[in-house]
Parts: sequence; C-alpha cells; structure tokens
Amino acid sequence: MKKNFLLSVLVVLFSAGTVFAQEFGAYADFAIPTKENAKSLVGIGLDFKFEITDGFNAGALVGYRNALTSDYNYFQIPFMGLARYYVNRGKDGFYPQIALGGMYNHTSVTVLGQKVKSSSTNFAMDFGVGYKISEFADLSVHFENVFYKNINENYVLIRYSYSF
Repeated sequence: MKKNFLLSVLVVLFSAGTVFAQEFGAYADFAIPTKENAKSLVGIGLDFKFEITDGFNAGALVGYRNALTSDYNYFQIPFMGLARYYVNRGKDGFYPQIALGGMYNHTSVTVLGQKVKSSSTNFAMDFGVGYKISEFADLSVHFENVFYKNINENYVLIRYSYSF
C-alpha cells in the first residue's frame, strides 16, 4: 500500500511538473559513500526545472541507483524537490543547489539459504555545486545525507546531466 501511494505521488508530481517545466533532463550519477566498507552506487534519473526569477530555478528529480556489488542486492530511489541559483542570474554557468525529499532503500540478501528483504523510506537532503557547461550539458558535485532512525548515511555524488 505504501509503495503504491509513493509511486502515485511521484507520477502525479512528475506529470504536473513536466507541464510547467522549462527544462527537462536525464542524468547519470555516481555515489561514493563516506562510510568505511560501504559500497558505491551508480544510477540514472530524470529531473525538471523551471525559472522562478532571474537565475533562481525550482524543480524536482527522481532516480534509481544500484550498489556495485554482487554480495547482495541493494538499490535506492531518490525523489526530491530542488532549488538552484545561477550566480550570473542567467540560465547557465556556476550554481549552488539544495534538494530536499526522500529516499526509498531496498536490500535483499540470502542468509543460510533464506532470502531476507528489507526496505524503508527516509528523509534525504542534498546540497552541492555545479556548472552548466552548455545549453544541454551540466556537471555537478553534491553531498547527500539520508536520515535513518539512529544513523545517517552520507554520499558524495558526481552527476552529469543532459537537458532536452
């Protein structure tokens, strides 16, 4: 039930957002964990942005990341609203960005012949800087924090975006 509701909310947000979006894009990212012995993740996603005022943009993103390991199955689905400000007050160049939202995590591992699954949805935030290289290409570095009940999980993200 919770998964269906979450998926429905994402579909509605992205459907509504793409109607008003001035910029729609796809991205690929590489997540490097800050914790020892944690696995890196690689992923893809979609985002949209629209200009609020000179240089200030708002939007949302949703993605899929998979852990680079064969020991177990682990994936994340980030979904966040974002705010971006182009320092030159234009539509390109250097920008800081902040994103707030959630992260769906799913783990599946086989222990003593039994498959054990675990999943959760948690608050997540992301802040970073980037540079819009051209009308279509964008390169950025982010620090992402996922808040669990008793611990935090942190990643350094390297993201390449392509706008349509």
